[in-house]
Amino acid sequence: MEENATCYLQILLSDYIKEYSRTQLMEDMDVWGYSFRLGSALAWFNRDTEEVRQWLISHLIINTQDKPTWKLRN
Repeated sequence: MEENATCYLQILLSDYIKEYSRTQLMEDMDVWGYSFRLGSALAWFNRDTEEVRQWLISHLIINTQDKPTWKLRN
């Protein structure tokens, strides 16, 4: 779960990097060889992340709007 949470959080945090985007990050993840059940980072992010999203919310790492809380994990 934590490995998937790290991938999900990376994607969210990419929005905060100047001149970068989550789209670019997900394309990079595919090029780097990240392996996702649905074949790509984009497909995984859009269709297979509800459990990991809830995990991040429950640990107060992101809020329900998918915004980082900038807090350390409890």
